[in-house]
Amino acid sequence: MNQVIHKFDQQIGPAPYRLICIISLPGKGLAADNPNAYQQATNSAFAQAKNLGVSICSCDYCGNSLLNNFVVQNADGGRFVLGCDCASKIGDTKLATEVEVAERDRRRELAEKRREAKWAKQAAERQAEQQAERDRNGGLTDWELAEKRKKDARDAAAAINEAKYGPLLDVLRAGSDWCQDVARSISEDGWDGISERAQGICFDVYGKSGGRRGSKANKAKQDELEAILKATK
Repeated sequence: MNQVIHKFDQQIGPAPYRLICIISLPGKGLAADNPNAYQQATNSAFAQAKNLGVSICSCDYCGNSLLNNFVVQNADGGRFVLGCDCASKIGDTKLATEVEVAERDRRRELAEKRREAKWAKQAAERQAEQQAERDRNGGLTDWELAEKRKKDARDAAAAINEAKYGPLLDVLRAGSDWCQDVARSISEDGWDGISERAQGICFDVYGKSGGRRGSKANKAKQDELEAILKATK
């Protein structure tokens, strides 16, 4: 009986076939963005191909040009290069699975590298933008400058409120946690920054700093606070 030879056997030797690796050439985008990196990647691909004893850039079966060269070994140990489509047509199920997995991994790795390159580019752009802002703002980014201005405004307002309500703030800060919180609110936002209920309690607390409720000393303190508030308007 005549032995039937598969069309692939005539060109690339007998099955079974085994995927050795993928040798990928860099794209034109890298050549435009970074010629040195492009040349290094190209040299590395050709050096790898030479070590494996194959020629890259075209499919050994169909002759089409290739960027991604699937290096396959036949049953006799001979090695050759196929494109992804031709590698899946050989009829070797194991090889077809290897090629499918390798191609999926290659695409995933390429997508990850593109994301990393995009993030790196964005980070470099942000750093350059922030440096331009620091040069413009005396060492501060626009956000840092805006925050400094806010803090300066708060500090200025607090200094004014400390001068206006100093005696009341001293009494409140010597009291409970609630009183200390109210003192902080008055320092930041003034008398109108607290509720009417809190204002009433402040009168009570300030009065008690002079004497018990209902005493002349207590009333004198409350009158004193009233005078302080009137003087601030």
